[in-house]
Amino acid sequence: MTLDALSRLLHALADPARLRLLALCRRGELSVNELTTASGMSQPRVSRHLRILVEAQALRRFREAHWVYYRLSGEGEPARLVQEVLAGLDAADEALRADARRLDEVLAARAREARAAAGGDSEAALPPVAWARLEQTTREVARAALGVAGYGELLDIGTGAGRMLRLLGPDARRAIGVDTSRPARLAARNTLRDAGLAHCSVRDADMYALPFARASFDTVVLARVLTGAQQPWDVTREAARVLRPGGHLLVMDLLPDGVPVEAWCRSLYDWLGDAGLRLAQEERLALPRGTAVIGLTRAPAAAERAA
Repeated sequence: MTLDALSRLLHALADPARLRLLALCRRGELSVNELTTASGMSQPRVSRHLRILVEAQALRRFREAHWVYYRLSGEGEPARLVQEVLAGLDAADEALRADARRLDEVLAARAREARAAAGGDSEAALPPVAWARLEQTTREVARAALGVAGYGELLDIGTGAGRMLRLLGPDARRAIGVDTSRPARLAARNTLRDAGLAHCSVRDADMYALPFARASFDTVVLARVLTGAQQPWDVTREAARVLRPGGHLLVMDLLPDGVPVEAWCRSLYDWLGDAGLRLAQEERLALPRGTAVIGLTRAPAAAERAA
């Protein structure tokens, strides 16, 4: 770090109120309103401290429609120093404990809002035992993509309540879930918090026009997305666009009873082929109310594309 950057970061960390906000953000992505309620400070005061922390690279800031969220910086020397400082805080400190209690109430209210808005449809799609079988099979197929760095940088398109982030996130260096539904994003943030996956985040993004540059991710996931998409071929092409050479696309979909599995799989092969991908591994799993299709592709490496 440069002298100016280190001085700015140390100044940001030298204030008890800012340390309290950092300790709260250790629990996951939080909005300004959530931080205000959890800390018991006024919103102008919270906003002022957050600005200082962002300028010092201790926090990252991002906007979703009318909401602004904050999370700990995940990489670089500032992030490492912030983690060391937070690790040295006394968990028995009364101010920190009071903040934690208020944050528990905030997150419980967030969970109730997400459940009410989502209506529990995702969980009701399968019985718990069937979910367990599907997740185990998906994990086994996905592990074929594991390298030294696990899944590397992972993108979960249409993340919903964050089920795939919870399943695959522990083996990713960094993971982002995107969804256009705010209730789904609220539920996903709760999932990540409960699982302790602070290196995973959630964003508002359209699967037809992802806000990421070409070749941004090592692993891309399309779980229960293509069967509900109006233009699944466009979704597949967009997923392939952000996939790095040699990276993997994981597809998992539930086909309800009555849907011709063979015909749907032939369509999937065509969508993948149009996107420059070919299915390398496929599993089909008979489940209550339908069939799960799980497929793994590998994008051509740079040398293969040149050839």
